[in-house]
Amino acid sequence: ITSFGIVVWFIREVLFGDLFTIKVVEISGNPEIFDDLTIFKKSRNLLFLSEKEISSELKQRFVLIDNLKIQKQFLHTLKLEIVSKKPVAQMIQNGQLIYIDKNGEPLPKISEFAKETYPLLNCNTNTSNLFQLLDLLQQTKELLVVEVNCVSSGYLTLLVDEVQIILPVDK
Repeated sequence: ITSFGIVVWFIREVLFGDLFTIKVVEISGNPEIFDDLTIFKKSRNLLFLSEKEISSELKQRFVLIDNLKIQKQFLHTLKLEIVSKKPVAQMIQNGQLIYIDKNGEPLPKISEFAKETYPLLNCNTNTSNLFQLLDLLQQTKELLVVEVNCVSSGYLTLLVDEVQIILPVDK
C-alpha cells in the first residue's frame, strides 16, 4: 500500500464512510418535547454537521425548544442541551385548557406543565406586553398571578395575591 492509497482511503472514509457518522445523540432537558425521534435516524457526518443548520431544523420541528446548545464529541456523539419553553398563562379555548408562552403563542401540552400553576387568562388578547409582564412576575416567584380578565376596551385586570390590579393595554 502506497502513501497515496492511504490518503485516498482516508479521504473516502472521512467523506463517505462512517468514520464520523453520528451514532449517539445525548439529550439533556425535557425528553417529552420530542414527539418524534425519526429526525435523529438520518445519517449525518459529525465533521460536516452545521450547528446552525441542525439548531434551525430542531427548533422548527420541535416548537417547545426555547434554547439549544449543540456540542460535537468526536468520533460519533452529538450532545444537545435543551431549554424548553415555559407557559406564562393558561386559557380555555373550545373547552380545552391551553398554555401560552411569553410571546403569546400556544404551547403543546406536556405533563411538566401540569405540575405548576399558571394565571388563567379570561379574555382573548394578543398583547405582547401582557405576556412579558406575566413572564416577569412568574420569574420573581414573589407574586402569584391567579387570573387575568378583560374589563373593557383597553383595560384588563390582574388578580395578584388577592389584589386586583387594573392595567391599560396597548392595541
